[in-house]
Amino acid sequence: MLSEIERFVKWARRRNPQARTWRDYGYDMRQFVQVVGNRSPREVTFRDVDAFIVFQVKQGFKPTTINRRLSTIISLYNFLSADDNTLVCPVIPHRHLLRESRRLPRPVQEADLQRFFGVITDVRDRAMFLLMLSIL
Repeated sequence: MLSEIERFVKWARRRNPQARTWRDYGYDMRQFVQVVGNRSPREVTFRDVDAFIVFQVKQGFKPTTINRRLSTIISLYNFLSADDNTLVCPVIPHRHLLRESRRLPRPVQEADLQRFFGVITDVRDRAMFLLMLSIL
């Protein structure tokens, strides 16, 4: 797989030499090869991608970083499929792409609410905001 990766990185560099993308692609693919080994792209399965994700999570990488690396793998397979349209990408989006955690909303301070509602003069507007805040 290393020769395919080298071709892919060179192609990305020729496409946009000023961008860092080609360096990131190379780094991401080296991370992938570290887990799955230097095998033919046709031999890589979705279970290898599963192992790659588990390895990345254990290393402490965030879902955004892992998803970017999975996107790089998809890009590699898209690049290779131009030469061989029977090649199937082992990344399954609904299975492999990680959801990013969402932060819970923080409660609004009472003093801020008092100032906010002190400015609202229309009864209808006040009722709508109270309904949104579920304070009725």
